Amino acid sequence: MATYSIFFFCAPEKLLGCFPGWKPALKTSVMKAIKNPFTGKVTEFESFEPEWSDDERAFPQVDRDVDLGGDYQDYLESRVPESVRPLAHLCLKQLTNTELEELHFVATGVRTTFSMPIYSPPGSELILFQIPDELVSRLRGEELRKLSDAWAARMSEPEHTRKGAEQHYLQTSTGETLEMLAALCGKRQDGESLYVLVDF
Repeated sequence: MATYSIFFFCAPEKLLGCFPGWKPALKTSVMKAIKNPFTGKVTEFESFEPEWSDDERAFPQVDRDVDLGGDYQDYLESRVPESVRPLAHLCLKQLTNTELEELHFVATGVRTTFSMPIYSPPGSELILFQIPDELVSRLRGEELRKLSDAWAARMSEPEHTRKGAEQHYLQTSTGETLEMLAALCGKRQDGESLYVLVDF
């Protein structure tokens, strides 16, 4: 299954309005538990996801009229939610928080876990992450080639390659991906943050 990654700039205070039915993350984390249906083992984990009522769980998902008849760029654009299309945005494939957190590491030297400022209703295949500003600032510099090489090397390590493959599984080259992201960052308006909506 393909994974689609929709990058867009938005003012934080307007973010929730773009995704009806979503809820903001909790201000403090809570402990939750999940039971493995096969082994019965219960695993506890820390989470900022809010609670959902039965009515909220049934809220309609983000509407997307996917175009299967146009060219590939039209198809990618059709996967962008209507509420996001007026914003500066870019749709790519096969980029999740895993690849982007590795990009953050090679760009800044700092390990981080991207935050999820808002949550979609349970059962949704959409997850939204906020891209740290320190990474955004490095996507507008003059050393994209050096960053591209470092990211490609990192994503070619065994933990990030398909079994039996010699190259990472990014849909486009790291250089091309960074050039497109840099072009998007050039459209940033004052007060906006960069987000990525991952569609699994």
